[in-house]
Amino acid sequence: MAKRDDISSTQRLLDLIRGDRPVKERPAQDADIGSGTIIPQKERGAVLKNIWPSRKGITVGIDFAYTNLRLVKIKQTAESQWKLLACANVPLDPDQPREGPEFSRFLKKTLSDFAGPSGKTDIWCLMSSAQIEIRHIRIPKVPKKQVANAVYWTYKREVEFDENENILDFEIIGDILEDGVQKLAATVYTAPKQEIKRLKDLFSRSGFPLSGISIGPFAYQNLLRTGWMEGGDKTVASLYVGRNWSRIDIFSSGNLVLARGIKAGMNSMVESILEAVNEGRNEISIEMAGEGSAAPVPAVIEPEEPIDMTQARRILSILSPDSKPLTDAEPGFYLKHDEIFRMILPAFDRLIRQVDRSFEYCVLNLKSDRVERLFVAGQIHIFTRPVLDYIHEQIGIPCDINDPLKPGAQFLDDALIPDSVSERIAFGPAVGMALASRSRTPDLTFTYREKDEQETVTRINRSIFVVFLIIIALCAGVFYWQDQQIGEKKARVIALDQKLETYNPRLSQELILQLAGKVNKKSREIKAYGQKYLVLAILNELSQMTPSHIRLLNFTAYLGANPKAGKKSPKKTILLEGIVYGEPGKLDNALATYLMKLDASPLFSDISVNKTTVEDLEDKKVLHFWTRLHVTSLAGK
Repeated sequence: MAKRDDISSTQRLLDLIRGDRPVKERPAQDADIGSGTIIPQKERGAVLKNIWPSRKGITVGIDFAYTNLRLVKIKQTAESQWKLLACANVPLDPDQPREGPEFSRFLKKTLSDFAGPSGKTDIWCLMSSAQIEIRHIRIPKVPKKQVANAVYWTYKREVEFDENENILDFEIIGDILEDGVQKLAATVYTAPKQEIKRLKDLFSRSGFPLSGISIGPFAYQNLLRTGWMEGGDKTVASLYVGRNWSRIDIFSSGNLVLARGIKAGMNSMVESILEAVNEGRNEISIEMAGEGSAAPVPAVIEPEEPIDMTQARRILSILSPDSKPLTDAEPGFYLKHDEIFRMILPAFDRLIRQVDRSFEYCVLNLKSDRVERLFVAGQIHIFTRPVLDYIHEQIGIPCDINDPLKPGAQFLDDALIPDSVSERIAFGPAVGMALASRSRTPDLTFTYREKDEQETVTRINRSIFVVFLIIIALCAGVFYWQDQQIGEKKARVIALDQKLETYNPRLSQELILQLAGKVNKKSREIKAYGQKYLVLAILNELSQMTPSHIRLLNFTAYLGANPKAGKKSPKKTILLEGIVYGEPGKLDNALATYLMKLDASPLFSDISVNKTTVEDLEDKKVLHFWTRLHVTSLAGK
């Protein structure tokens, strides 16, 4: 803790808070808030009674306090832009069992009135961090698939936990250099499964299943990460003074780097007041402002009857500027603010020392930057400006209250908010929950195992989508190609039509049939002429192809009759008889040459020699031959 003169610093604080300043009366609106009235968004001419039908991007944050249920509804309007829609403070009976049907009906009605129909909004609930173990570890730089395993075993070496009773999850903060070695910094936490299940079942029974569950440190982390609260790019701390315990959370660049519970809270201060009033042994020396010496003013407290914790808490509450002053019928009516603060000062100083030690631990052990600013909040708002200045003097760090609903702050727009500072401070965790999303908020219902499964499913879906896009692209390409082909064919048809227009007369089916009939008639006439003069054509061909040294003695033609329709025409055959003159040794060659010439003729085919003999004629050797040849089908057409 920073060096200080305890007497002078305390005296200056007492000088600041001493005085009979009137306590501001709580407005009638605050009384309505305390009785459970929902604070909706303003509308011109009237207050909205129903919820907007559109719920896209709307989240409801819920905080179960000891005697209150706080709800905040926020809509994300754009990237890094939010709008407060409504907030509500509903009283709770701390003795009413949460598992009973009456509480389920109460919760269902409250959520229906505030959030509208089930399924239209995301609902995030705050869970007590008393049973949550949070550690900040560093693991070697490993591939992404091995990060979970490295986190698990590193945490397992530091903390013993039962996997059957607790969930384990973590959030990777980023790279960090430790002793020249690159490592990964991670925030690891465990939470009891039974408590998570109890909270989920509570909302499921009411018909409003939860979208997520988180804790106070992560709620304040949301305030920094979304820019709702200033200091997201610096190293800041949040001190929450609860009923029986307190919590100091340190954030660096919007990331939680230390969360520590302190076994001291408002009840420690209440007990100090209870002890001081009941024992009647407190004497307060007040150094008047501007004087150099102390002027002791004894204040012996001797109540007629001992006070209880409730009465002592009421005495503590008057330090808040929002509290109503004590009446003369209440114990402690005669006490001044500085006297009450003197009573709680030992417990308050112990709390500040724990905060200072946490700052030192963060710098020395976690190698974090020094905390630049401290935000404080508590169940009872005693953190007035003099008290904040006192804390500043002790730890050397600027202090301010954590008031996320401070009038004039961004994102509030025209939403109705409590005038009471105490009421606004109490909404801090609920506001943080209303800013929650799985992309920036650790969710106790959605651990790294579920994230891995979702990532696998997302990767498969993305692959299917890519394949689908490829198929669509191929189909589009084929469609484009076919469209081009159709266009080209249409252009060709147009060109042919234009060319057809140049013909005169224009061709038609009737004209083509007429022309075909004429062609067939002409063909039949030609065939008839060919059949009629076939013999002459054959004789003419033979006369031209028969050389002088070969004489034909006999010509017989078997041409057959004209075939009937549908029948094959018979083969036409010619029988030739002749003699070959010449040298005796060359007669066969001469005959072969002659037959080859006949075979080359288009009129003849399939030539065969039936018989040959060598005979004497006129004292010469001649070759007497008989041959057969067929008239080709062409000749018969």
